[in-house]
Amino acid sequence: MKSSLVAIIIVIVIVIGGAGFIAVKDPKLLQFKSSSTIPETSPGMRVLASTEVNNSMSGSWYEILNVTAGVTNLSDLSSVIDNLSGSSSSSAGFPVNAPYLHVSYAQAAVFATENDSDLIFGYAAFSSINYANLTNSTIFSNITKDHLKNVTYGEIMGAFFVYGFNKTDGNYSSAIYAVYSNYFILGLYHGLRNRTMSAFTGMISTEISILNAYKINFVSAERLVATSNVTSVIGSSFTSDFNISVYVINPGLALKNAQGTSTFHSEQKSFSPVFNITDNGTALAGFALETLSSSSMKVTFALGYLQAISSSTVSQAYTNITTMLNNSLRGNPIGLSVINQTYNGLKFFELNISSSNGPNITFAIGMKQNYLVFEADLGSGQMLSQLKSVMEEESYLL
Repeated sequence: MKSSLVAIIIVIVIVIGGAGFIAVKDPKLLQFKSSSTIPETSPGMRVLASTEVNNSMSGSWYEILNVTAGVTNLSDLSSVIDNLSGSSSSSAGFPVNAPYLHVSYAQAAVFATENDSDLIFGYAAFSSINYANLTNSTIFSNITKDHLKNVTYGEIMGAFFVYGFNKTDGNYSSAIYAVYSNYFILGLYHGLRNRTMSAFTGMISTEISILNAYKINFVSAERLVATSNVTSVIGSSFTSDFNISVYVINPGLALKNAQGTSTFHSEQKSFSPVFNITDNGTALAGFALETLSSSSMKVTFALGYLQAISSSTVSQAYTNITTMLNNSLRGNPIGLSVINQTYNGLKFFELNISSSNGPNITFAIGMKQNYLVFEADLGSGQMLSQLKSVMEEESYLL
């Protein structure tokens, strides 16, 4: 009996061990589901993906663009802006103490279908629950005061939500917002079909699951030199103030849907240049900007890029910029001109603009493939070598 039991145990160990080996070699072959599936998100984001939108809204939804922004240190940025403008009054800069600016980071994505329906969905993370609740109180009191029709409110997954819809000229507009911990979640829809409240609360539920499951670093924008590297190169301690990145995933569908709106039909002449740019392949595919400040140096360092669909667009833009600058600098008393440099495939130039009365600015502009890169020192006007070093580091990230 004992020998039989030992034999059975040995067989079980061999089977489990073999299964574990198979799972390591190919995890897809063996998956033990002990918890519910984590929702799919847009790449690099904590916003639901097209798949999740389809689950709630039905139809073929496509993501057409997304936005990420992080805010960490507006007070230092405001101080530098005041110095550049020659004002010592905080009122000349940003209203850094305004409650609505206490957002640490935010993300949103725009989705569309082939039948001219659009959805904006995203969230903002306030620095504390109190600011999220204050925002909710302000909005909800205005809704109550105005006695808006077709408005419903309730609770889902521990979040308070408000949903409303309206129909105008045959099109439906719907909106929902929810407050969950320090998160303010928002969804805006416009299209030919009326969407049910359950579709929107379903997306809110999914978004809450995503916020609980995923963590992302919002201190620096994607493909931009990190704060620590800027501090190392310049030799003074810098802190991140603000960053934003925008990526266009499906510009064709976005513009097609825009063409179907009443606004486009009434202002077609104004919009036609935008559509011409897209049709000939020169549309932007992305944008990123980051600002960092040093309180000891009273300097803000800004860096970013524009990403185009076509590299020829970037090349032409760079040529136009250098030509324009050389024409404007021709005949200046100190002999300024654009001098191109090349490093790791990145072509760039630098210029100082400074005077006794200010502003004092050093800037650099470069190009690599389909990226147009820009950097600026706002405050000292004496950072040619430092901007060159940061530009060289940036060349490896594009």
